[in-house]
Amino acid sequence: MSTQSSPPTSPAIQEWEHVGLSLSSVLDKYLLLSRQLVAKALSENAHATDLIARIDCALQSLRTVLSHQLDYVHSTLAETRNPLASAVYRLPQEILAEIFKFALCTRAHIDPDTSHPFKMETALSHMLRDVRCLKFVCRSWKNTVLSPGLFWYFNLIHLTEIPAFRCIRAPKLGLEGFNKDLYLAAVMGDSSPEPLHYFFNSIRFHKVNATSSFNFPIKALIERILESGFPFTLAELSLYESTCHDKMDKEDIDHVLTTTSPYWSSFCELLKSLSVFRVRGAHFDWNHMTFSHTLVEVRLQDVMMGSDTEELAEFLRVLAKAPNLRDLKLISIQSSLDVDSLDIIGPEDKIQFPSLEVLFLENLAYNTLVTVTEYIAPGSHRLILYLTERAINDDGNADPDLDEVGVATLYPQLERLCVHTLVLSREWDDLSPEDLESLLRSLPELKSLKLNGWVLSKDECYAISCSLLGQPGPATGVFPRLECLDLSCVHIMDQEWVKQIVISHSIQKMALGGYIHSGSVDQHQIQPLKWNEPIIDWLRVNVPNFTLLHKEVQPIEYSSFVWQLW
Repeated sequence: MSTQSSPPTSPAIQEWEHVGLSLSSVLDKYLLLSRQLVAKALSENAHATDLIARIDCALQSLRTVLSHQLDYVHSTLAETRNPLASAVYRLPQEILAEIFKFALCTRAHIDPDTSHPFKMETALSHMLRDVRCLKFVCRSWKNTVLSPGLFWYFNLIHLTEIPAFRCIRAPKLGLEGFNKDLYLAAVMGDSSPEPLHYFFNSIRFHKVNATSSFNFPIKALIERILESGFPFTLAELSLYESTCHDKMDKEDIDHVLTTTSPYWSSFCELLKSLSVFRVRGAHFDWNHMTFSHTLVEVRLQDVMMGSDTEELAEFLRVLAKAPNLRDLKLISIQSSLDVDSLDIIGPEDKIQFPSLEVLFLENLAYNTLVTVTEYIAPGSHRLILYLTERAINDDGNADPDLDEVGVATLYPQLERLCVHTLVLSREWDDLSPEDLESLLRSLPELKSLKLNGWVLSKDECYAISCSLLGQPGPATGVFPRLECLDLSCVHIMDQEWVKQIVISHSIQKMALGGYIHSGSVDQHQIQPLKWNEPIIDWLRVNVPNFTLLHKEVQPIEYSSFVWQLW
């Protein structure tokens, strides 16, 4: 019988183990001497008061020094061991950095329980906390986090009035010579962000995301970027000014920049370098902007565009000069009625967006909705329409008869559109089941329906599926055949009628989350939807692609009020 010999021990290991044993022996001897100290010292005529003083001194120094040293030894040994104990720690730095970035983005941006996006300040806090945690796992991970060119640029530089964030992350720590893309996340107060002078004099940023409650810090930020000079390396610019401009005239709104500004021509050159441009609440001379082939995404929210046909339509023409624009989101923008508002636009005046893939329109007033959908030419893009009660109101107030146009007035306009996805929230309280049915009938090409917060009784379910079940309904309009159904935070009052929606449309993809109501009036019960519910079992069998959502989860379309860490 053979025995396998153990590998020879290296001198380094022998020395380390020998010192460890010596340390243990010394501590054992010190413990023994401490137990014998009183008897021996007093037998040698030592004074008790002197002995007490020496013991007190030893207690204070030993507790501080030894505790610190032992903790440090433990931490050092853990950092030394961890890279050897798992294959994960032996991954190349490049791969490890990508894993870290993916994990941090997922954790920082989205609430894991509800899938709601966090606002920018919260995401920053989570990201910086998680980066600190990564750095203390082991020396290898710390080196990856701090390694220039791999991961370090992801440690965001931020300017803020929030005490927890009030540091600039040592900007002189090699930033001047750093050749990797940097991301500036600026949460600014009401004063001039002085550190920006340093940053933009010596550093090139790839992405900038800035928020402020005031116009001046946003203006100062843009001017610092422009003063950095050509060529501009900025690819993504996201600006959020949270000042309320609701119902204000365009002339009364403070603009970040106008055509009269000495920075305007430089600003237009900056716009040409952008691939992504997001603005919420901040105002510019929209129809004098200049874009280029690099632009692929535009998001405008909570801004006043001016008159319908003279300014909003003109901005769309300017935007069409970006031939590669793929994603256009217009959310809660305002425009005012003019003499040509609500006119039907001829084919020769339609604006072409040849590369557009997604057009997302949310919370637009009737006149603004008509202007945008009339001027943008039909194409292969997906039109996602998030209708709110604002769609039956007019923002312009030029014609008192149009202050509230009524749901029925929407139908002729919607019938001319090829809407792919309709998004509705229960916040539109006045939308009756009859209105819902007529609304769906006006969208014969509709493929996807998203409802959030709705109470789904027999009437609502019937409105979604009645014509396809062979039931009598209004004579006009072709009812759409839905392929996708997203029901989030809903209250199901009648399981059988929910099944009828699926059967009537042959739903191929469905997401469902919320509550189910059961029992009699006297013993009414409300329970979150779970996997063991009969309705869930039925949907899993009858819908090819079914997802059960957390009761609070809602699609990203319902989170536009959150300014994110893009």
